[in-house]
Amino acid sequence: MIRTTISIPEEEFKEIKRLATRTDRSISWLLRQAFRLAKPRLESGESYATTFNRVWSEIGGVLRQAGVQQKTVGRLIADVRSRGPRKRARTGMR
Repeated sequence: MIRTTISIPEEEFKEIKRLATRTDRSISWLLRQAFRLAKPRLESGESYATTFNRVWSEIGGVLRQAGVQQKTVGRLIADVRSRGPRKRARTGMR
């Protein structure tokens, strides 16, 4: 395992931290699970909507297995879905 630094918007970090606290998981665990679930979709070039629905469906299943109530999972998914895709700033890096 390596240690690294990533840059994400403050609001996203707060959401991840709240989710980690609510599910009694580490931030590292959540990010690893999200990447593991999203990687095949990212590589396949699926549309945002298709990727979102598949990934959040799988994340919801993982959270329910971890003991998070269905209502909480549903609220989290609805909250994230209501925000829609964010436009990325062009940085010249890929």
